[in-house]
Amino acid sequence: MGQPYKRPKTATKPYLELSQALDSTSPSPHQPNHGPKSALARLATPDDIPALVELAQQARLEMLNYRGGERWLATEAPLEPLEPVFAELLAEPSHTIAVAGIWEGTVVGYAWAQVKPRQDNKLLARIGELFVLADARSVGVGEALYNAVVAWALQHQAYAIQAFVLPGHRHAKNFFETFQMTAHALTMYKELEPPNRSA
Repeated sequence: MGQPYKRPKTATKPYLELSQALDSTSPSPHQPNHGPKSALARLATPDDIPALVELAQQARLEMLNYRGGERWLATEAPLEPLEPVFAELLAEPSHTIAVAGIWEGTVVGYAWAQVKPRQDNKLLARIGELFVLADARSVGVGEALYNAVVAWALQHQAYAIQAFVLPGHRHAKNFFETFQMTAHALTMYKELEPPNRSA
């Protein structure tokens, strides 16, 4: 995780099997070069929920290795049990998406996102989570997931896309920066100590 993120050299462009309505004939500007193997991103289905829950649990364990991870789990991360969380994401296709990342026929990653209006009424696509198993990184699965979310966001006329990255998670920061995403805010945080009432 400490190594700088590098685009894969051998992964194919991701095949966006999102819906019949999605125009997969328009190439994404973020697709990696074609190669001998393919990283696939497709719409998650109810049958994927057990695998997605297991991946999400591993993602949460990994987040605890970074500054701010415990705070994120306690204040922002969807609460367990995660099965109904993913079921709800799959049930609201008008403004949410859950995507499964596939490598060699196995679900090895996931992403989910929501589209919501900003205060100026422009639509913002927010990536809630994007995670790939460590052993399956640098082969194009992350790109496939990101591209799928972007294609979905464009279909829903989103004006911009954003993602959350913990401070110190250099791999995640470098990953999103390869898509020309930039940091726009920092969250300041401090745990408060109650006053000594016995004094």
